[in-house]
Amino acid sequence: MKRSAAIIFFSMLVLVGVVAFAEHVPDMGTPGDKATVSCSVEEVKFLAPSWGPYRGNFRGMFYVVELKVSSNSDIENVYLGPAMYLDRQDIKIGRYDTLEVKGFKKVFDGKTLLVAQEVTKSGHVLKLRDENGVPLWADGGMTTVSY
Repeated sequence: MKRSAAIIFFSMLVLVGVVAFAEHVPDMGTPGDKATVSCSVEEVKFLAPSWGPYRGNFRGMFYVVELKVSSNSDIENVYLGPAMYLDRQDIKIGRYDTLEVKGFKKVFDGKTLLVAQEVTKSGHVLKLRDENGVPLWADGGMTTVSY
């Protein structure tokens, strides 16, 4: 009986956490205006939620990676995706890297950012989202690097 109650309690806790996480993450999946930007990375930001059960980062699972970039466009930030997914990829992105980023523009908190679908670094392509903006990590995080 105690075991069943513990399983139900844990399941409810996970469900509440997932719902809370989904409600506070901005909608990055609906494509806006498509754009391609050549840029230089000024800073790599690891953002963690500051609310709910995932406050302070739950073992790195919920960090998302955003790049502060300099380019010849109105784009100052590029949203990549979960750090856990990016860590599994062959391409590593760091400060001072020169990139070409294809994606779609979104306005979030009054700023225009680019939600990356593909990132090209030194001829290597990292695919993050499909043509409809659906994240590729949603299918289990298969590596999608082309050489």
